[in-house]
Amino acid sequence: ELPLSGFRHIAMKVDQATQDGIRDRLAAAGYTEPETYILNHGYCYSLYAYDPAKLLIEFTVDDDRVDQINADMRLAEQALKSMDLLCGIFPKFWKKS
Repeated sequence: ELPLSGFRHIAMKVDQATQDGIRDRLAAAGYTEPETYILNHGYCYSLYAYDPAKLLIEFTVDDDRVDQINADMRLAEQALKSMDLLCGIFPKFWKKS
């Protein structure tokens, strides 16, 4: 038996064909939720699966718009920093429309 890992999870960036292949191989091997699942994080799509030592493995594919999403997030971060400097407040949460 494998010892438990000290890590919670590990993420690896892959291309869409690789992620699809991993998903298909997991399904063929009988893996179903909650042992494997996909999440859309908005900036990437992640396929998660547990290895035999219960380490959560993430295979992530960037959204096609990842460069624009990252640029938007940098602008939002700058705006929040400016607000904090001007007003002495720091909003913790905001909704992106």
